[in-house]
Amino acid sequence: MSDKKSFVMYESWGTAIEKMSNEQAGELIKAIYAYQKDPDAAPKDPALAFVFELIKQQLDADSQRYKEACAARSEAGKKGGRPKANASDKKQMVSEESKKSKCFSEKAKKADNDNEYDNDLKENTLEGVKEKRFAPPTLQEVKDYCLKMGYTHVDAERFIDYYTSNGWMVGKNRMKDWKAAVRNWDRREKNPHGGRSGAGRGWKRCGTRYGMKG
Repeated sequence: MSDKKSFVMYESWGTAIEKMSNEQAGELIKAIYAYQKDPDAAPKDPALAFVFELIKQQLDADSQRYKEACAARSEAGKKGGRPKANASDKKQMVSEESKKSKCFSEKAKKADNDNEYDNDLKENTLEGVKEKRFAPPTLQEVKDYCLKMGYTHVDAERFIDYYTSNGWMVGKNRMKDWKAAVRNWDRREKNPHGGRSGAGRGWKRCGTRYGMKG
């Protein structure tokens, strides 16, 4: 770990921690603090392994960003700081920021819902109708989303493998919202004998449950 004197505890971790017993939560918090000095630190309870692994990845990413920021500041100091922009540069920067702000304000906001089925997403702009293709999530994005929402019944790697193998299709339709797919996957894992029809029928168990006491 880096030599920085502090680290960030994310509010999103609370969703998973609140489902733990006081003993498990205490062990996890101690492991997080111990990890700042010992990269081999880990909770003894195997039920905490999944959550701790995701938290470790976030801590490592924060530490790497800190190191890069320190290196950038050090390099800037050696060069005497950032060079001052001339009048022409300032005018260009203001113009570019104005364009970005205008473009952002013209885009329509869309609500997140549980509909996985859609061939294409389309958004209206002042220039006409612009087609927007679905972008599959990364493994880390799925893991972070599961940790944030407390979905302990979803195996992120199995989720990615399953939809990558079928071209991110849901039935005969292209997937619209991968977060909705994660939510539905978690529901099916909680109730594997729920008797869903269609895509739900024959759905194989894909995740490992990490039981939380309390």
